[in-house]
Amino acid sequence: MTTPEAFIGALYANFGKPVRRKLRRAGVARADVEDLCQAVFLVALRRQRRVPSGHTDARRWLLDTARKIARNYHRLYYRQYEVSDDDALERAIAEPQDPAAALASRILVHRSGQRLGASDREILASYHVEGDCLVSIASMLGISKSGAYVRLVQAERRLAMTADAHPGR
Repeated sequence: MTTPEAFIGALYANFGKPVRRKLRRAGVARADVEDLCQAVFLVALRRQRRVPSGHTDARRWLLDTARKIARNYHRLYYRQYEVSDDDALERAIAEPQDPAAALASRILVHRSGQRLGASDREILASYHVEGDCLVSIASMLGISKSGAYVRLVQAERRLAMTADAHPGR
């Protein structure tokens, strides 16, 4: 039986570069590749008995694990931080190019919002009007951050469907 250090050392020496390439091809940001590569080998260490012993099979297992970790990265890690875009804020505050169209859009959003349920209006106002982050919305609702994100996206979809259903009213 090999030691865990020797096991991981041998895997990393043989398959470190292919795993990093797989993560980059999967769309992982360059700054996060090394962290996720380490995560792949931590999974291999935890599941040492499940890693196939053959060179080709071990490579396939590690690359499949890298693919799964990259998928989770896109689902979870990508939403870990909300980025504040000061330029977007300045554009939102600036005067619209067509004031009449902007007023019509605001009226449509307001009327569509009135057709939504109170919980949808509350989460949309908290996030888009008051500028609360998902963490504070989650604590306000007593749910996880990812649950708050799901509720926000669902409320945005319902608002869009309501606006599409009643375009001129």
